[in-house]
Amino acid sequence: LDYSYSMKEVIRQRDILSHLPFKNWLRYPICASLTSHGCNRNCATCGGSREAYRQHFGRNQVAWRDPELLARDIGHIQRHVWGPVFVLNDFLQAGPSYARRFIRGLAGKLKNPIGFEFFGPPREGRELYDLLAANLPNWSVEISAESHDDDIRTAFGKGHYRSEELEQTIKDALGAGCDHFDLYFMTGIPTQTRESVLQTGEYVRHLYECVGNDPRLSVFIAPMAPFLDVGSCAFDRPDEYGYRLRARSLAEHRQRMVLPSWKHIMNYESTSLSTDDLVSATYQAALDINQIKGQVGVVVPDVAERTAQRIREARAQMNRLDEVLAAHPGSLQAANPEREAALHALKSEFERLSQSTVMEKTELTWSYRPRLSHVVNNIALGAHEFVRNTAAALRGEWASSASEFSYPSSLSDHPSC
Repeated sequence: LDYSYSMKEVIRQRDILSHLPFKNWLRYPICASLTSHGCNRNCATCGGSREAYRQHFGRNQVAWRDPELLARDIGHIQRHVWGPVFVLNDFLQAGPSYARRFIRGLAGKLKNPIGFEFFGPPREGRELYDLLAANLPNWSVEISAESHDDDIRTAFGKGHYRSEELEQTIKDALGAGCDHFDLYFMTGIPTQTRESVLQTGEYVRHLYECVGNDPRLSVFIAPMAPFLDVGSCAFDRPDEYGYRLRARSLAEHRQRMVLPSWKHIMNYESTSLSTDDLVSATYQAALDINQIKGQVGVVVPDVAERTAQRIREARAQMNRLDEVLAAHPGSLQAANPEREAALHALKSEFERLSQSTVMEKTELTWSYRPRLSHVVNNIALGAHEFVRNTAAALRGEWASSASEFSYPSSLSDHPSC
């Protein structure tokens, strides 16, 4: 995954906006590094689970990127991009030898912040975090625990650890010098009830007490929206996992995407949590967690208040939407000029509230710092491509953006993938 190819296309076409991966990327240029195709885990709602890969892509085992080449990829990123690097797919699944080779391959070469996705507490515990600290100057960890309830997490497909192990791994990581530990919970997962969602805030308070209210721990909650992953175990066998599907075909999903809010766009209903309860409980849990983060100092008071106000406004706006729909019953796909006019009046406010509802977007960012080397390397790449493309144009042809580019770095000694 060499980002310089995309950068060459920007230079060649003199168009940067069409190549940006998401809105505001230039303000927060985070890059992904992919460790594998496939997965060893079988999370119920994941379209990239072991069973989903086997059933829909014919892949029966994980293909791992060579750890030295993975380190080379990340080295290429930091030559040109100054933002954090996020390593997706838990590389610890490949075993301790792979993990050590990968981490040591980054040693002494990486200056950009780097974050790692783990599917649960690492078996190596503090030993792994000490290895990261010894080889990397700025590293973070992300775990999606989904629920504080061990039984619900097991029903989801993450029964390989308990909450006590989660608490210990957070303490181990922070004790070893982790820069950020991002922890995610989700609503709408199998067997989850309204009461369980509302208990999340209490558990989050307990977590902060466990780590002495360390602000490096950031906790988030969000609904599984808008879609249950197509191809996931739960999508293929919804009855088995406690779901009713609202959409199966591509056309049905397309129709849902133009509906007025995430509550209506969702392609599923849970048999243990009604859609109305899912919405109200999610907003309340988000309010509780935001309040706790404000109290312990994870976010400053004015940011916490702004977030709380957005959540309250979004909840009120959802109630107004329900009132409009109750006044104009019938299928949302069917034409109804009066209802459409009433919905249009709510549209701009919904768009404003959808930008950053249950958290301030800055809570998700890791700190980074551009360096002079980024400027020099990008100028060098631009000059190289300008000369190459000019020569190609004079010959009456376009230069291929995928041609070889010699990086003046020891990482370039590795063979290409």
